[in-house]
Amino acid sequence: MNRHLITLLALTTLHLNAHRIITTGAPKSGINFLADCICQLINSTKKTSIKGDMELTEAQMQRLGRDYDLLVGTPVCNEANVALAHRYNAKVVYIVRNPLDQLASTAQTIHSYRRHVPAAKHKDVSAILMDLIREGADYYRQQYDYTQVNDVHGIADLYALWQGWCDEPNVLVVRYEDLVNDATRARALKTIADFLGLSLSQQHIDNISKKMFGGYFSFFKKKPSVGGWKKVFTPQHVAAFKLVASDLMQTLAY
Repeated sequence: MNRHLITLLALTTLHLNAHRIITTGAPKSGINFLADCICQLINSTKKTSIKGDMELTEAQMQRLGRDYDLLVGTPVCNEANVALAHRYNAKVVYIVRNPLDQLASTAQTIHSYRRHVPAAKHKDVSAILMDLIREGADYYRQQYDYTQVNDVHGIADLYALWQGWCDEPNVLVVRYEDLVNDATRARALKTIADFLGLSLSQQHIDNISKKMFGGYFSFFKKKPSVGGWKKVFTPQHVAAFKLVASDLMQTLAY
């Protein structure tokens, strides 16, 4: 076969196998686990972190589908991010997690690194959790160089930064709980595969499901927490949460 034809076929195959995928969701919603699942589905390790987590850049988008198949981060749903995703025909997978568990996980993580977080230095998990329920900006600005986190006054405001993705085309919403539940995991993976345009057999999906979950546990000591918030929330936390997040829970169908 002609050498130039072989090169052309190779380049064509590379183009056909390229993906433009972006993860998003609130922090501590299972972004990295989602990314690992996607990498298994597309059979690629070509991923990179979104610089700053919250904002897409033209430079990274230009490399998506060429140097990388997947951008991993928590880009918010703002005009600039939406425009870039549309312009580069990227597929966005938005993962949601029960805000109660997401809050508990965030509070525990902040407490673990409290010496590096001025707002948390002399606080226990309970105090940090109450702050996150009612406010949160003092903590989030420490992690994200994104001006709008200063406008976060409670958990509902935090989720509002991402919820707009639900109304955008080329966006799939998946639940963290579906990915970590034995009864729903394979179905959730199949939904993601179909969204990404992958023709994978159910057997292949089942194999990935088993492989991913086994690999996940081999790297982390704790199992993914579903309902773990009950061990952290006091009646005072629950009351404060209901005041600010009842509508959010209804919107997310939790």
